[in-house]
Amino acid sequence: MKPTSSIFFAVLLALAPATAALAQNAVSAEATTVTVGKEWAVTVSLNNAVEYTAFQADIAVPEGVTLKENSLVPSDRLSGHTVSTATLADGTIRVVAYNDGNANLFGSSGTLFSLTLAAASEITEAGARATFRNLRFTDVARQETVLDGFYVPLETNTPTGIRSATLNVANGQPVFDLQGRRVLSPRSGGVYIIGGRKVLVR
Repeated sequence: MKPTSSIFFAVLLALAPATAALAQNAVSAEATTVTVGKEWAVTVSLNNAVEYTAFQADIAVPEGVTLKENSLVPSDRLSGHTVSTATLADGTIRVVAYNDGNANLFGSSGTLFSLTLAAASEITEAGARATFRNLRFTDVARQETVLDGFYVPLETNTPTGIRSATLNVANGQPVFDLQGRRVLSPRSGGVYIIGGRKVLVR
């Protein structure tokens, strides 16, 4: 058994004292080194207070890193859902899951999927990372929640690196941007619509 090390990144967003105690949604990712500087197993999990029926996640990777062929493994939470990947023009990996009957994801916590990232040649410089962005979750009413991004470092210099990141968000009243799109993680300093009122998030 290989020894492991871990780093945990967490971002908590409190919209106001009234919403701080409400239920939380948390998206997390973990990257485990398979081959130093060449291959990483990435697991993405969701703990959700809202029942979602579909999601999309874009994963920006360093130049020369791609999705290893046939490595996407959906969890049981996605049973009955169509799950697919595509590589966008800029090399970003897009993962999409949906159900034609609009069925909810199973359960309220746990792994959604895992996949393997592979580098064409060994990456040796520090700072390599998989950046999760354009995270979109859709509920049964077809309301979309958009989550800002986070990243997971890809270990390039130790054989047993495990790196993870988690993004937690307060989930009380729905939060919308000024264009009317639902927002799961409002940014500090932004103006949002919460409970029908414009609110400055500090």
